[in-house]
Amino acid sequence: MYKTFIFICYLQAVSVAGCGPEMKSNNEEVNKIIVNGSKLVLSVDQNKELSELVLQTFKQCDEFYELLITENLISSIRSGNSYLEIIFYEPQVIETNQYGKQKFSQILIPLSGKYTANGQVSFFSGTDNFSNTPFINTEGFDKIEEMLKKFE
Repeated sequence: MYKTFIFICYLQAVSVAGCGPEMKSNNEEVNKIIVNGSKLVLSVDQNKELSELVLQTFKQCDEFYELLITENLISSIRSGNSYLEIIFYEPQVIETNQYGKQKFSQILIPLSGKYTANGQVSFFSGTDNFSNTPFINTEGFDKIEEMLKKFE
């Protein structure tokens, strides 16, 4: 009985704090999707569709940046440009076509600015922060942009 009470208190604390996976009414976990600082409210199917497109596009990365990723860089992307951010409810391990396995729990994709030049998608990712090597898919921007417009 005591353990049940503690577990219920934990769930309430996680719910109030906004930590942990988000739950839809049918109890499916979904990823938290943010566009330009605002949470994008999608159905479970739309959430999965957008998340899968982003992961597939990430898998096909064909270049990378040699950048030192700092909090200032991430802040400048968020403040000066349009962007898409996905916080995954569980860590992702993706085998990229050219760069091996990559593990992350969040991903930031600029939708405008210098990191979108020539229709490329730039991926800033990591687990606790965006410390992974930033990868580029030189051909995937239009697909992501088209899907986001479909969900507006």
